[in-house]
Amino acid sequence: MPRQYSMDTRAAVTEATRLRLVEAGIRVLADRGAEGLTMQAVADEAGCALRTLYNHFASRDEVLTASFQHHLDEYRRLVELRAASDGRPRERLHAFVEAYLDTYDEQSAVAGLVIRVQGVPHLHQAIEDIRAWRKRQITAILRDAGDELRVPLRQAVAVVFQLTAYASWDALTVGAGLTPSAGKAAAHDVLDATLFGVT
Repeated sequence: MPRQYSMDTRAAVTEATRLRLVEAGIRVLADRGAEGLTMQAVADEAGCALRTLYNHFASRDEVLTASFQHHLDEYRRLVELRAASDGRPRERLHAFVEAYLDTYDEQSAVAGLVIRVQGVPHLHQAIEDIRAWRKRQITAILRDAGDELRVPLRQAVAVVFQLTAYASWDALTVGAGLTPSAGKAAAHDVLDATLFGVT
């Protein structure tokens, strides 16, 4: 029995170290961008030896992918936690969109980097997976709206999907100069007028 405890403890320590390295990768990304993410920079940020980092990740691309995947998983977890799962479809849609936009606002330093990184296949798959998840969530909410929708379901999904893209959030806040609360209010107004005919 002590041997099992020792193995469980070792596994927990290994997982904690890996998480510390991934979180260090996220901080390096936020501070220096993808170009500034080097193995040495991540090791320094994590406060560990370079060989410790190499024990967990064989290359910079692996660190980059794991860091972004962790970020995307955390992003999805926060949206799921904040979005309402009950209530009328219009209320649920507003809660989902608000949860998405709040998370963009809080994590914008990394969120903007995610869409600009090129040449990392696993990362692109992770991004496609979360986009597919977002589209499924939107579709499920809008399908429940039925006759409340003033446009066909497919078009409604496309509008909400575009409005919940990081590029749209960036255009509303940075591009249009709106505060985050004004950006969210504008998004809600667009959804109400376009999808539900509410002004």
